[in-house]
Amino acid sequence: MKRALLSQIKHDWKENLWLVIELMIVSLVIWWLTLTLLRSYKDSQVPLGADMTDVYAAEITLLPSGEENNHASENTHEQISEQDERYVNALQAMLDRVKSLPMVEAAALGNNAMPYSYMNIDQGISTLQGKDTVTFYTNIRGMTPDGARVLRLQSLTDLTTDDLKKILEKGDILIGPSLEYEVNDSVKDFFKNHLVGKEVLYTGIKIGGLIHAVRRTDYETNILKGTTIRPIMEGSRALLELDNLLVRVKPGMGKEFMEAMQQEPALVSPTLIALNKLRSMERDKKLILWKDQVNNRTKIAGIIFLLVIIFIGLLGTFWYRVYLRTPEVAVRKTFGATDIDIFRRFLSEAFMILGIALGLSLIICLVSMDYLTNNLLQYVAYFKTWKWDMTLAGLITMAVMSLMIFIGVGIPARRAMKIETAVALKEE
Repeated sequence: MKRALLSQIKHDWKENLWLVIELMIVSLVIWWLTLTLLRSYKDSQVPLGADMTDVYAAEITLLPSGEENNHASENTHEQISEQDERYVNALQAMLDRVKSLPMVEAAALGNNAMPYSYMNIDQGISTLQGKDTVTFYTNIRGMTPDGARVLRLQSLTDLTTDDLKKILEKGDILIGPSLEYEVNDSVKDFFKNHLVGKEVLYTGIKIGGLIHAVRRTDYETNILKGTTIRPIMEGSRALLELDNLLVRVKPGMGKEFMEAMQQEPALVSPTLIALNKLRSMERDKKLILWKDQVNNRTKIAGIIFLLVIIFIGLLGTFWYRVYLRTPEVAVRKTFGATDIDIFRRFLSEAFMILGIALGLSLIICLVSMDYLTNNLLQYVAYFKTWKWDMTLAGLITMAVMSLMIFIGVGIPARRAMKIETAVALKEE
């Protein structure tokens, strides 16, 4: 039977060649889509780098006075400095007031500091290693030192949040390496043993410690870009760069905090500064995650729709192939072949062609692996388990393709076997 089956496949080689090409393309598409979903899932498992439980935030607006508006063109440098000093004093007074509330655990001012914001302040960090300059790119997040406690930044070297706060108070920065740190041993060694204590070129600022990168969302691809926490000292003029109030309240006291803040002058009758959009970061988290989950569901729905289209195409292909061989089915039944024998023959032929297509797909992947991992699959290849991920995606592809073939051959084959022999042979 196997020899006869091979002879038939060889005899119909033109039709089978196009079918092999079609199945090969379909299998590569399904494999790629499966890898995309696996990568999306793995992205969601990477640490966020901050704890948003019981964290609240508000936007800060600096309000100009009427006198300053009327004489803006006449303001001298000294007057502008005095005006900035008033703003700085107002910001510091507001921060101190928030810290004094009994339900507040920690409070800070920040700029681009919070997760669940799509802001990205990109900057290259360069250090000197021997005679070489090493540069890596990060998202800059500025905050006063107590921001380490508000966000509960996660150290990579077993430091506490208080330790991280002290590093920021010294004026040193914190670096959150990208995902390369987690998956590449040489990069991990470089960051841990050669980066801490180094001075950032042309700035005079030192790298004081390592933390997990603070990602913008749970699903952000955290591959080539990490995080830099830049300290802004309380009471300094640099406070004017910060536009967010960040607060961590004691567990279970969020409602009391909101009620207390509604009575604060900066909210009731603002003068130099105003606080807007006071909210829980859990709300922002739910909103952003909802958007991400909608995008993921849309992606999955699109993949399912594409698979249905592919399945309908395969079904039509095999339906036509079985229809052309209906007389052959009738002849075989006349000579005593059972329905199971005929069904098995159709399936064997289809799965043999599928095996050839999958084998060719595997060869293409192996030959172009360097290109794939450096381009189309670079995000997948950064994970330690990327080879297992590709293998799993291949197994899922085989299962999906096999199911498609089984249904695509089975339905028309069963219909062909139900046709009466005389009807099937009437045109022969």
